[in-house]
Amino acid sequence: RATFNNPEGVLRNGNTGRVRLQKKYAQALLVPQLATLEMQDKIFVYTVGKENKVVQQPITVIGKSGANYLVSKGLNAGDRIVYKGIDLLQDGQKITPQALSRDSINSL
Repeated sequence: RATFNNPEGVLRNGNTGRVRLQKKYAQALLVPQLATLEMQDKIFVYTVGKENKVVQQPITVIGKSGANYLVSKGLNAGDRIVYKGIDLLQDGQKITPQALSRDSINSL
C-alpha cells in the first residue's frame, strides 16, 4: 500500500500499478546482462586473465539498471570481461581479446 498526492484525481482507490524506485549505490559496477551466464542460481562472468586465459568468475548482483546488472562483489574496476561468445567458452581457455571502444561500451 502507498499514499500518493493525487490533485488531478487520476488515481482511484483500489487501482494497482507498478512503481519504480531509484536507489544510489556507492560501490557497484555495471555489467551488461549479455556478458553473464547463470548456472544453479549463481551468476558468472568470464574475466580475461594472464596470458589471455578466461576465468569463470562468480559475481554478486544487487540490482538492475536497464540491460545491465549492478555488481557489488566478484569484479574490480578495470577487470576485463568477455562480452560475446560466452556460451562457447570453458574455464582456462585462451582467447584473443578485442577491446571495445568507449562508444561501443556506452551503447551496450
